[in-house]
Amino acid sequence: MSNTISMLARLGKDAETRTAGSTTVTGFNCASDVGFGDRKQTLWFSASIWGARGEKLQKHLTKGKLVFISGELSTREYNEKTYMEINVDKIDFAGGGQSNESGGQRQEEPPVPDSQGDSVPF
Repeated sequence: MSNTISMLARLGKDAETRTAGSTTVTGFNCASDVGFGDRKQTLWFSASIWGARGEKLQKHLTKGKLVFISGELSTREYNEKTYMEINVDKIDFAGGGQSNESGGQRQEEPPVPDSQGDSVPF
């Protein structure tokens, strides 16, 4: 059985790619708000995109970007704290974020091939 989650979230810092065994993994932290008014709180998640797709997306996954992600939710314990992690299956750029070199105007993100070689629009 799989736990699937979908959310609109903002990246807390630039994504980083590292090697895990014989493959690569691109990781980033993202935040999503839940609740309203005085009960509003921000939840933080660690997210990972495995393989070449993550490597290609890394330069676009920068602090402040708003993304819609979905994937498998899991938790892990470290130093008596519980961390929520998402193994990302799908990611879409929702716009927003910090201004860029084009004077703050949004640049279109290029399509990136998925694992079957098809183009995945953002």
